[in-house]
Amino acid sequence: MGGPFRRDKGECASNLHSLYRYRLLCGVCVVLSRRSSYHPPSLPRTMPPPCDPQAVLFGMLGAAAALAFANFGAAFGTAKCGVSVAHLGIAQPSRVMRGMVPVVMAGILGIYGLIVAVIISNNVKSTGYATFSGFIHLGAGVAAGLAALTAGYAIGIIGDICCFAYAKTDKIFVPMILMLIFAEALGLYGLIIALLMNNRANAVNMCV
Repeated sequence: MGGPFRRDKGECASNLHSLYRYRLLCGVCVVLSRRSSYHPPSLPRTMPPPCDPQAVLFGMLGAAAALAFANFGAAFGTAKCGVSVAHLGIAQPSRVMRGMVPVVMAGILGIYGLIVAVIISNNVKSTGYATFSGFIHLGAGVAAGLAALTAGYAIGIIGDICCFAYAKTDKIFVPMILMLIFAEALGLYGLIIALLMNNRANAVNMCV
């Protein structure tokens, strides 16, 4: 009488053991499936700060400074040399055309300022224009404008004195040209630096 009872009890224990193993395997499968489908939360993207409206003001001030200062220098050089050329035309009419060299070189300085002003104004944007770019464009315009201003002052003084001397002797012509070339180079230095600064300003976009 005890045999069947013991056999049923053993079968029940083995079935219970199999059930435990089945549930354990199911739990392991669930954990593994959750781990495989788990994705860590992504960090929120930091948006760049909004652009300062004053950046456009600084950029346009750079364009205005380049054009204005360069024209000041060109106007001063042209006025000073023009008076001397008029005196040269009275004293030595045959030397007037050669005496026009200082006037031409002074007028070229205004072209330097115009080039920088056009480049800066074309790079100033209504959107995505950072304050960093505005400050660089302002510095580029001031550098080009003041360089042309000093070059125009030097050309005006040199041309004024040399034209009076050229009315007395033609031996001063070659030294006058050399002095004018070195004075003109001052404005060219400012133009080169302004172009390099403009390239640096265009490589940065830190706002929206």
